[in-house]
Amino acid sequence: MIKRRRKFDKDLAIRQAMEEFWRHGYTGATLARLKIAMGGICSPSLYAAFGSKKRLFEYALETYYNDELLPSLQLVELNSLEAIDSYLRQVVTRFTTDGKPRGCLVEVCQAESFAWGSSLQRQLSALRELNTQVVLRSLEQAQLSGVLVLRMEPRRLSELTNLLISGLSGMARKGASREHLLEVVETFLDCILLRTKDPKTHFDGGQVSLDHQHER
Repeated sequence: MIKRRRKFDKDLAIRQAMEEFWRHGYTGATLARLKIAMGGICSPSLYAAFGSKKRLFEYALETYYNDELLPSLQLVELNSLEAIDSYLRQVVTRFTTDGKPRGCLVEVCQAESFAWGSSLQRQLSALRELNTQVVLRSLEQAQLSGVLVLRMEPRRLSELTNLLISGLSGMARKGASREHLLEVVETFLDCILLRTKDPKTHFDGGQVSLDHQHER
C-alpha cells in the first residue's frame, strides 16, 4: 500500500513553530497555536512528524541556532574590537528585525525553563554558555594580541556581555527601538573597553596595559 505524502513542508513547519516559541515562549506556544502557525496541521500529523511538543521545540531550537545565533557567533571569532562591536550590533538587529518576533528565543524560554527541570533547560543553558565561551575566547585572544585593553578580566567580561544580551532581549520585547538599543551597546563598550589607537602596549603577567608618556 502506498503511503500518502504529508501535505506540509517539514522544514517550513519547524520554522513556523520556531517563531511561535520565539514569540510566546515554550509554555505560551500551545499546541493550538502551533497547529495554526504550522498551516493548520492536525494533531495526528504533528505527532507523526515530530513525536511530541518537546521534540518539535528541539528541532526549532536547532534551526534557531543555525539561522540566528551562528552568524553572530562567527563574527565575534575575529578577535578585534570591531568584531565585538559588529557582534553586538548584529544581536540588536536580530532582536528588532521587522517580520520576526522581537528579542531572543533562548532568553525568552530560559526565563521559564527553571520550572521544567528537564533536558530542555540544559539545552538552553548550554546555548547561553556557548555564547559566553565564544566571547571569552575572542576577548582572551584580542587581549593577548594587544588589540583590546580591558577594564576587567575576560571571563567576567564575557559573563557581563551575556547579561547585556539578556537585557537587550528584554528591552526589545518591551518595544525599545533599535536606535536606543544601539546606544546601550555603545555605552556598554565605552564602559568596559579602553579604546585606544596607541600601539604602544606591553604585557604584564598576561595582562595588557598602556605605556603612558607624561609631558614634562
